[in-house]
Amino acid sequence: MAWETINHTCGHDQKVQMYGKHTERDSKHAWMERQTCPDCFRDQKEQERQQENDRAASLTSEIGFAALTGSEKQVTWAQSIRQKAYESMVAEGKPHATLGWTLMISLINLEASAKWWIDNRTTGWSVLFRLIGANYPAKLAELKEAGK
Repeated sequence: MAWETINHTCGHDQKVQMYGKHTERDSKHAWMERQTCPDCFRDQKEQERQQENDRAASLTSEIGFAALTGSEKQVTWAQSIRQKAYESMVAEGKPHATLGWTLMISLINLEASAKWWIDNRTTGWSVLFRLIGANYPAKLAELKEAGK
């Protein structure tokens, strides 16, 4: 057990207590020196999240998504999730023959709960749309009728 000073790539120093064999400590020390410090890493991730959230918010209004309900943090996070699902659908799917993507946007707009989007964040876009349809069968029937 020894205290070592780590000089991170961001220029910050950190005192760390190392355990284990010398070879293991040396290996961990070298690895840690190739990383940014925990504070800079956290700041970088927060900045990336903020950029993603800003992008999702601007695309939300541009595409015409309905407003989500929930706390401010939930809504921000859910907008990013919904945006990624939409982008996956556009990248992999085919637009409706006459209505293009507006039919799918209408389907996406049926689910306005930020919590629902967060709870289903790991679900693929095709399953997401089936789940939304199952939650709103009458509205799905209306959308299908409009799409004919």
